Amino acid sequence: MIFCFFLGGNSVPTAYPVDLFEHLWVVDRLACLGISRYFVHEIKNCLDYASRYWTEEGICWARNSPVHDVDDTAMGFRLLRLHGYDVSSNVFRKFEKDGEFICFAGQSSQAVTGMFNLNRAAQLLFPERRYWSALRASPTRSFEKSKLATSSRISGSSPRICRARMAKVEYALDFPWYANLPRIETRLYRDQYGGSSDVWIGKILYRMPVVNNDLYLELAKADFNQCQALHQLEWLGLQMWYEENGLGKYGVNKKSMLRAYFLAVSSIFEPDRAAERLGWARTAVLADAVSAYFCSKSCTEEMRLHFICDFLRDDVDKSCDNNWIRSGMEKTEEGLLGLLRQLINRLTFEAVPPPPLERHATRHHLRQAWHQWLVTWREEGRLDGPTRGRGGRGGRTRGCFWAGRWRSAGPVRSDGSGGGPAGGVAEKDTIVNKIDKEVDSEMQELVQCVLQSSSNLNNTTKQTFLSVVKSFYYLAHCPYATLNTHISKVIFHRVV
Repeated sequence: MIFCFFLGGNSVPTAYPVDLFEHLWVVDRLACLGISRYFVHEIKNCLDYASRYWTEEGICWARNSPVHDVDDTAMGFRLLRLHGYDVSSNVFRKFEKDGEFICFAGQSSQAVTGMFNLNRAAQLLFPERRYWSALRASPTRSFEKSKLATSSRISGSSPRICRARMAKVEYALDFPWYANLPRIETRLYRDQYGGSSDVWIGKILYRMPVVNNDLYLELAKADFNQCQALHQLEWLGLQMWYEENGLGKYGVNKKSMLRAYFLAVSSIFEPDRAAERLGWARTAVLADAVSAYFCSKSCTEEMRLHFICDFLRDDVDKSCDNNWIRSGMEKTEEGLLGLLRQLINRLTFEAVPPPPLERHATRHHLRQAWHQWLVTWREEGRLDGPTRGRGGRGGRTRGCFWAGRWRSAGPVRSDGSGGGPAGGVAEKDTIVNKIDKEVDSEMQELVQCVLQSSSNLNNTTKQTFLSVVKSFYYLAHCPYATLNTHISKVIFHRVV
């Protein structure tokens, strides 16, 4: 019966049962394909099952096995932690040897998939013990060595297997989890997922129909194209909003607006969350417009201060208009202030249905977020908009922490070279490495705040906040040409 289950005897895996392997990998595949929201109950059952057999020494492909491997352990650790289960990174101690990580004791070579999943798991470490902070880069070193050896070790396999594996490895190295936006991952992963034709490599080639099948493939294709059709309509609506409000005269172009919408749709793509991503995109566009005005040569410090003071007015009436005239405000300022108020009112109405008291509270918080951003801009220079939220230590933006970090290294010129402190390349590299460590530490803290249970914020709010932060991390990692390719694939090119 088992033999027949694996497609007539030509696809039998090297070990059986593979229950933990199936329960974990199917959750990962559903997430990568962008269809996990249809299987919330099933995913919870799978992770509860994996959690039930989780041990302090790790797991392997089957429950109650005395053998543990880093591949299944890393996948389990990552998925359980992402979904709020309490798992400790100490589980990886068993797989560490001389500053490197191994899949099995006594292995003769490194497994690509094992190091691939360990690399992904390492990016979910919290600011835990110093031991793990020192070894956090080790999975990446091992992973890069495995990547270089991939072609030679699977050269006897089919070209499709080689291309698919190399594509996943390259994407994981180019875009770490902090910079990995779900819709981009789904679009690129879809090109590698072959459904029932996918083959796994053990001591033999075999298939895993529970993990790779045509049902998931067809659902993923249909869902992506349906969502994309909605996203294209939203993009048309944004262009109409752009034209109707004359945003071009405020220093905003459609290319920057497309980028803002792309970041929103790559992070929040579900049809029922349209108000969130459109609010994100419009907020980013108006932040660019205000920044362009504040940066203009004709805008004095006094004009910036008047702009902020007038923004705080609750109502725009004739007396306010007179104040604008007396303070020297021109049509540009009037238009921007009107657009900001329109946006706040729109977000308030879309986010909170009646009663009016709740709408008033929401409107107040949105106005305060914009006010804090405007004040910070005036005091410290350009930031990237109030979509990041405010709060954290000392009232600074949590998730916007690297704005000040990058300034400490000096401004970056248009040619990409640093304009920071005088010194050689080595000194600049030292500064950059220091900044990277500080950013990485802050990101670990943020991820811990998001993934661990808290009574202060609901999970959706925390995940949305993290999505905004990750979108800026993505921009820092993404070359311009690659960004344009991702925009085309996510918004304009149908999956066939």
